Amino acid sequence: MHPNAEIIVTGHSLGGSQALYGAVDQANMGLKVNLYTYGCPRSGDQKFTEYVSSIIKGDNIRGAYRDDPVPEMPSEKEGYFHTGTEVHFYDCQNFVIYPPEKDDHQVHHIMRVGDHGGYICLTQTPIT
Repeated sequence: MHPNAEIIVTGHSLGGSQALYGAVDQANMGLKVNLYTYGCPRSGDQKFTEYVSSIIKGDNIRGAYRDDPVPEMPSEKEGYFHTGTEVHFYDCQNFVIYPPEKDDHQVHHIMRVGDHGGYICLTQTPIT
C-alpha cells in the first residue's frame, strides 16, 4: 500500500451515488479520497451527509448541469440531502461554486431531461 496515494472516485447519475458510497468505504479504509460526481441524486439523510463530510478529507465536488432534474431527486422534503460542494454549470464554460453542503440546485424546467446528458463537456472543464 502507498500511504501517500490519493484515490479519485467519480460517477454520473446513479453511478455518482454509487461512487459516493464507494468513496466512503475507501475513506473508512484510511485512504485519502477525492470524489467527483455529475448529476448525482441525493443519496442519504442529514446524518449521512455529516458523516461523509467528516470522513472524506480530499475533494468532494458535485457537478450539476443546467436544469438537470436528477440532482433534485429524491427531495429534501423526503429527508434526502447532498454532500460536498456543488458546482452548478450553466454551460461548459460558465459555472458557480456554492459553499460546501449548500444544496442550491433548482430545476426551473422539469422537462429538460436532456440536460442530464450534457455533462460530457464538464469532464474537460478545469475548476479553479
